[in-house]
Amino acid sequence: MGKLSIAIDWLTKSPMQRMSLGSRELFHSDFLSWLFETYPATLFAAFDVQLAACRVDREKRGLDITVCERGSHRPLLIIENKVKSYPDRAQLERYNAKFPSEGKRILLTLAPPSFDLPSPWTTLLYKDLEERLKHWYTTAKLAEEHRQYIGDYLTMIGHLSTVANECFDPIEVRERHFWFETEKKQSLSEIGFAQTLLKFEAMAFKDFMIEQVPAISKNPNFPRMISNTDDPFRGDHVNVWFALFNNTPCVTFEPVKTEPNSDGLRFEIQIQGTQYRRLVAGPPLRDISSQKCPRPEKAEKTWARLNELCCESWLFGQHLQRPQNGEKGFDFNGEWRRSRMSGDMCFYRPDVAYQYINIEAANNQSSLSVDQLPAQVARDIDFAFELLMR
Repeated sequence: MGKLSIAIDWLTKSPMQRMSLGSRELFHSDFLSWLFETYPATLFAAFDVQLAACRVDREKRGLDITVCERGSHRPLLIIENKVKSYPDRAQLERYNAKFPSEGKRILLTLAPPSFDLPSPWTTLLYKDLEERLKHWYTTAKLAEEHRQYIGDYLTMIGHLSTVANECFDPIEVRERHFWFETEKKQSLSEIGFAQTLLKFEAMAFKDFMIEQVPAISKNPNFPRMISNTDDPFRGDHVNVWFALFNNTPCVTFEPVKTEPNSDGLRFEIQIQGTQYRRLVAGPPLRDISSQKCPRPEKAEKTWARLNELCCESWLFGQHLQRPQNGEKGFDFNGEWRRSRMSGDMCFYRPDVAYQYINIEAANNQSSLSVDQLPAQVARDIDFAFELLMR
């Protein structure tokens, strides 16, 4: 289906179907490519690039949109389009390396990036694209068969921008406690943006924790916390990244020593959905957790191995021994928390064991409150580095 056919097909759909289609980056890139080729004046209106005629390529060498003067192969404009996903600094830097001296570069996005863009990239929000194209639309000489669906497209991106303004505000997301106590709006699911909101909440939570955790720690040498959008860092640090696993937000903190642990062990803190997890992983656990045996037997063998490696307290709390009398849970800030786990240890992949406890809006004896998370992460990061230095 060609770019124009996609636009006409979109026009025949119901308003809800149009908004659902509007959440797809490929649709926007195809529509805009058609618009630029058909009406090159839109390039000047939106991006201050003046061409009498142009050729627009889609997904050329991985780039969403590249615009060349007709008859030329040198891009004058490169657009990275983000609708349901979020900007990635590393991706923009890869494009800089691949195209070191070509074209004006625009990050077109519904939500502003949470990092400084590498030069020469600049950001254009969809709400600003709508305003610029609306100004062009009011005076442009358009083919009559094009006027309606260009106008409808501008209305649609206006609605999407309203959704973005209401839902993708980091401060507002923090105030409503990210995803931990938020009821998702059904309308977001209907138009295909429920996952997008979850991703944004995870990204906002990651940025919040990178800001808050070092400030809370009492360790004057607290290691640098590195986002997955930052440059590589040598020295002791904490890798922090976010993802959606099974449509559930997950933020991971991995303490990293300059000199790796001699046992090859790795310690992680993982906050997924409403679970706070401590994980330990590495080759010393591989031959145990891969065994086909009853779960209690596997837990006993794993516990014995962790005890040999002097890191059993990582799972259950640095001031406590293994739970007694069948009690399940572990230590949070010196307080015993009862876990809702069916056993006292969980496994996934060949070499990972973990413990978890639930997170709730308010603090109680069987959970951790949202407000306690920065302090708990700071405490666990400090303890992980103590273990890594043994």
